[in-house]
Amino acid sequence: MSTPLPRATSDPVAPGVHTRLASENYRRAGVILAGLWFGVVCGLLEGVVQLAAQRWLGCKYVSVHILWVAPVLYGTVFGLAGAAVGYLGLRLQPRLVSGAVLLVFTFLTLLVPLAILLQDLAAVYAILVLALGMAAVLLRWLLGRVDAVLGLIRRTAFPLAGVALAAAIIIPLAVHARESLTAAGLPEAPPAAPNILVVVVDALRADHMSALGYARNTTPYLDELARQGVFYPRAYATSSWSLPSHVSLVTGNTFETHRVGWYNHEGLRSYPSPVLPEVLRDHGYRTGAFAANVFWVTHDRLGRGFIHFDDFFYNFEDSVLRTIYGRAFEKFVMQNLGFEDIPARRHAEDINRAFLSWVDRTRAPDHPFFALLNYMDVHDPYLPPEPYRTRFSPAARHSGVINWRVDRSDPELDEAQLEAEIAAYDGGAAYVDEQIRKLTGALKDRGLLENTILVITSDHGESQGEHGLLLHGNSLYNEQVHVPLLFVWPGHIPAGLRPEYTVSNASIAATLLELCRLDNPLLNYEPSLAQWRTVPGPASIATADVEQTPWVPEKSPAHTGMLSSIVKDQWQLIVHEHNMPQLFNLRDDPAELENLAGLARTREIESNLGRLLGWEPGRFRGL
Repeated sequence: MSTPLPRATSDPVAPGVHTRLASENYRRAGVILAGLWFGVVCGLLEGVVQLAAQRWLGCKYVSVHILWVAPVLYGTVFGLAGAAVGYLGLRLQPRLVSGAVLLVFTFLTLLVPLAILLQDLAAVYAILVLALGMAAVLLRWLLGRVDAVLGLIRRTAFPLAGVALAAAIIIPLAVHARESLTAAGLPEAPPAAPNILVVVVDALRADHMSALGYARNTTPYLDELARQGVFYPRAYATSSWSLPSHVSLVTGNTFETHRVGWYNHEGLRSYPSPVLPEVLRDHGYRTGAFAANVFWVTHDRLGRGFIHFDDFFYNFEDSVLRTIYGRAFEKFVMQNLGFEDIPARRHAEDINRAFLSWVDRTRAPDHPFFALLNYMDVHDPYLPPEPYRTRFSPAARHSGVINWRVDRSDPELDEAQLEAEIAAYDGGAAYVDEQIRKLTGALKDRGLLENTILVITSDHGESQGEHGLLLHGNSLYNEQVHVPLLFVWPGHIPAGLRPEYTVSNASIAATLLELCRLDNPLLNYEPSLAQWRTVPGPASIATADVEQTPWVPEKSPAHTGMLSSIVKDQWQLIVHEHNMPQLFNLRDDPAELENLAGLARTREIESNLGRLLGWEPGRFRGL
């Protein structure tokens, strides 16, 4: 009887070795997927914390799209980096690499909520040290459960990635669906209701328009529009910076009523009265806003009544740079490499393109549009596209020295440098002028211009060395509050009219409602200008306010206290919370070099201007 041969085996490796190899492969897969897993978790965490912080701790410049942008971006970047490091490193030092990968990605994930919540309370390095310390403590716990943790990562990495990709599809579709449903539920507009287009050229001072005699031909098309409608050469904004001025444009009232400013920068969230976009929407208007100044003109501050608000995440670059790590990359890498412009700066042509796309997409015969467009090409840093940047001076190619974003709000400039900055600023005005010409041409091609009320204004002006100041928001001198204002509606608004009395551009809201023959429910609104040849009320005044801002240069009037201004006829009275008032005769002294306050011949004017606003004698020193 023969002895049976041993059974052949296909696996020559001993069972213990086989188990060990399987365990190592299992761990290797977990380490390679760790970047993807932590990236998606980090992105989801950022989205939730960013939106919560925006709602309860102040605005952080994001929208609901952060819930998919951050997970997709971080999942991709972290995932690729983690896979590369994990695949290569595990071949050398598996245990060391496992711990290092977990430490790094835990640190990067914890850093995000800490940066959001502590960015205004602690220095960058303090936040980094805190995040690293927390990650090290958590790592000690993780290292005792490495296999379990890596197993969790291995099982859930791809489902989490699927959640992020699903969010990238669902959230934009949901936003679009909400807008479509709102538009579908609009009531029918009044018969022959006109479209309304309000263009705000951020930081454009009126005296740099060639229509007002400026030496450079900065605004030839606006000059032509001024001849086609009503142009106010003595119009004033309600503040010298963007947020309170834009609030005035949509509420129809001044800072004294709406109180939105540096210390209440939530915008219209708690405003108790209807605002212009709400009134027009409730009368059948499709309402949309398109903003280049995404620091202050944003949906979370000014979105009430707008069905569509185009501000954040408008392209790939802006989406990347709106995340926490995108902002850090811009601040610590791009700026150090010499890039100092506004990140993903949105030019007027981009705003026009977005607006016209919206008009075409939502066009409906029974629903005219109301659109607010904000351009930011005249705003610092003065870096308009070529050939406009150097249109008025070759030296303007060196502009951009004045730049509030990189803490150069008050640089020392010689005469040539200042002239280069002003030339670039004027180039920005010329660029915007051309874009407005193209915008109206596009509306004409669509057959929409004839029945569109066009309003062009600015939210504030700009100091260019006058009174030793630069930029805006730091005073109420004429150069910071004197703004363009013109209305055009062929056949309905007189052509070539230039009323010489003082007006506030807060009157835009009431004027539009009267032109559209709609009831006006606005609170304490500035009077309508629609009776074009009639002075709007016995006062014919314009007021402006700016709160104390200790962070502006010490030489700025607003550094030490709140300022209020009133302009009537040729007089401007500026009163300071603590200092003596200033009274200027704008007709005889347009540069405001001679303070007439307190002089016997002007004391009565000064007192009457104060009483006109109900200012108590003891409220401001000297009144």
